[in-house]
Amino acid sequence: MSPEFLLYMSFIGTASTALMELLKRVAPVPIKYIPLFTLGIGVVLALMPFPFVNAVLAERVWAGVLAGLGGTGMFENLKQSNRTKEAQRKNHL
Repeated sequence: MSPEFLLYMSFIGTASTALMELLKRVAPVPIKYIPLFTLGIGVVLALMPFPFVNAVLAERVWAGVLAGLGGTGMFENLKQSNRTKEAQRKNHL
């Protein structure tokens, strides 16, 4: 896997997570469908023709799926971690 492709996946993960957050603020999205929407956003971003990625279609789709779902998982994990820390601080006061 080339460094350019890893950069491409990092961009897709960040962009799909940011776009999903924007979508959640603009329209009511049921929580159970958030990973599905983020997966779709990741695939759409992966299919967009970027001149710096020389990957076949299957690799682009797979990169979009992994980056979209990975971005959602990381965001939700960090959000939960922050909630836990805030709860612990409140309990110690």
